[in-house]
Amino acid sequence: MGRGPSRDQIAEAVAKCLFIKPSQQDKIKLLDIVGLKIDWEVVRKYTQQAVRSPAAAATLSSYYTAQLAVLDEVLEPQLFLGGSTFCFADLALYVALHACFTAFDDTHKWALNNASRWYDLLQNRVKELGPPDDLRCASLVTFDYNAPDPLPSVASLSPILGAAAAAPAPAQAVIGSAAARPPVDEAAKAAAKAKKEAEKKDSAAKKEAKASAAGGAELAAAGERAVDVSWLDIRVGHITHAEAHPESDKLYIETIDVGEEAPRQVLSGLAQYLPIEAVRGARVVVLCNLGAKKLGGVESQGMVLCAKNDSGLCFVAPPAGAQPGARVNFEGYPGEPEPNPKRIQKKKAWETCMTELAVNADGVACYKGVPFALPEGNCTATVKGAPIS
Repeated sequence: MGRGPSRDQIAEAVAKCLFIKPSQQDKIKLLDIVGLKIDWEVVRKYTQQAVRSPAAAATLSSYYTAQLAVLDEVLEPQLFLGGSTFCFADLALYVALHACFTAFDDTHKWALNNASRWYDLLQNRVKELGPPDDLRCASLVTFDYNAPDPLPSVASLSPILGAAAAAPAPAQAVIGSAAARPPVDEAAKAAAKAKKEAEKKDSAAKKEAKASAAGGAELAAAGERAVDVSWLDIRVGHITHAEAHPESDKLYIETIDVGEEAPRQVLSGLAQYLPIEAVRGARVVVLCNLGAKKLGGVESQGMVLCAKNDSGLCFVAPPAGAQPGARVNFEGYPGEPEPNPKRIQKKKAWETCMTELAVNADGVACYKGVPFALPEGNCTATVKGAPIS
């Protein structure tokens, strides 16, 4: 495995998904961090030629797969194309890839698992930002997290509608053109599939709304509890050793004492932000029940929580005296962590809670304003007002 796609290759893959021919200035702008105030006009500019029909996108499945394979590699160690926060490419692709992911079957989504996880998180986060109506996707794409083991490979994928992998010219991608229009019978088949997916999602949304209106009665009747931060096993950790990943310039391989019989191996995408000397010996907080996952071909057994915004990145640090393995608690959110990583994934517990994690103005790490608490005190971060991930 090499060092991953270059910034230019990432911008090219993004541009191909948008069906534009980017200038050098466009490539720079697409990968710019959005900032606190979103300029939706920039997003609108880059999505004017995007394919918005699932039926048309189905005929281009191989073309989309080739571009998403590039982004899938980029997204393996990070949440968004912008890192831990949005860049303009993330927002533009929220619009431009809705039809593509709607048309994809589960096998395509599983093979592009990092890109699928990214898009699912993206669609839930962006809708909260209040995009204009013409940039708001009408429905959420469904994702099945009961994935097979091992996952299908990108090389094993077949075209959904016998599409060729060759890239169409931007002008040919306009939905009304003959080049983008699939045969009538295949279009009907793809449209029926998209309708079925939309109905499935709508049914799930209605069920969720009903449960919420009833105060969680349905969940209680099923013996389940609502997803909140108590599902997460967040513990104090001590990084006893760290080294650079041999095949990635973004990742560190860390050995972390989290109070268990043996230390855990955790991979973090910190190499572009912190010198390795600042990582070795650091006291951190670690999310321990996500389940093992390979990053860059090396198994990672947890996630080190950090705070990051435009001003910088730092570890979320436990209070002095807190021992490795001590569990972080949140007042008002009782309950034991979910021990089954597959349920964490299926219920999207991390994705749901992550949107509510942030450092407040006093430098205290919080969930919905409630501090990360230990008997010795609260967890803190030097980068104030930043999201935690």
